[in-house]
Amino acid sequence: MNVHTYFEDIGIWPKDNVLISYVMGFILSLVCTVLAYMLATSSVLLFSFSVPIAVSLIVILAVIQLVVQLSFFLHLSARTTSRDRYLIFCATMFIVAVLFIGSVWIMNTLNTRMMPDTTNMNAYMKSQSGL
Repeated sequence: MNVHTYFEDIGIWPKDNVLISYVMGFILSLVCTVLAYMLATSSVLLFSFSVPIAVSLIVILAVIQLVVQLSFFLHLSARTTSRDRYLIFCATMFIVAVLFIGSVWIMNTLNTRMMPDTTNMNAYMKSQSGL
């Protein structure tokens, strides 16, 4: 059994020219990264856009880079050969989102429960002697 053919059949190894796919993905990812970096650090670009527009453009570039990396490097697409990998990726992203949102929610809840408001804090500091 030819291992290379087996991986092509199950969809792990792409059947088209791999080197061209990786080079195109690298170039597109590099362009998105450089544009986002220049948008974030260049004062000329920041003054020509308002802050919400600049942040929106950076988020759009991040989404474009995510799609480029998923399609060119992980070879996720709508083809039937990569549908199982796509479902596993979506399930993984769901678990990561639940963990992230749950952690932020727990930290926010603990912050509101543990930190007193400024009036109570000032009253406590005035009641303490010493410093």
